Amino acid sequence: MSSEDVLQQFTVEITEFIQDAIKPPLGPEIEAIIITGSHARGDYTLYSDLDFTYLLSREPNATENDHELVYIGHQLVTITRVNFRKWEHSLISFENFMWTRSAFEYAIVCYDKSGKFGKLRQTAAARKLEDFYEERIDLVNKNMKGYVEEIHKLLNGLTLKNKSTIYNALVGLNAGMCN
Repeated sequence: MSSEDVLQQFTVEITEFIQDAIKPPLGPEIEAIIITGSHARGDYTLYSDLDFTYLLSREPNATENDHELVYIGHQLVTITRVNFRKWEHSLISFENFMWTRSAFEYAIVCYDKSGKFGKLRQTAAARKLEDFYEERIDLVNKNMKGYVEEIHKLLNGLTLKNKSTIYNALVGLNAGMCN
């Protein structure tokens, strides 16, 4: 089988996968299906999974996984189910915007029931990091305060060659990074 035949077969399988996804029972609740991650950005490798995000009109319920792994042919596929409103909210909060910004920018839209994702994408494209200036400063102040204190302790311990102070400062830094 030639590489063109493989690609054509994979395209057919993906198309069928999306068509099945928008059928009942879940289908009516799907606002959009997008491909995100390395395939959307174009920096995928042979071992990259294919990331689908289902934007739902509701929260995923207790019987659904919000993340699921499946195979389409030989391709590992990650399906993430998320409430559409959470993605809308990500444009308000700096911390959330930083996580979803590249998804908005590079997403490959497979299905957009009413055009809501397209509109949301336009809104995201208009947002700039400068829009979040005050929130960024607050976030840095909140998150960095503990690090600055631990680094100060570490420098003090190094200056005094006090192993206990050095150890405690390193433990504090590690604890802060793990939270």
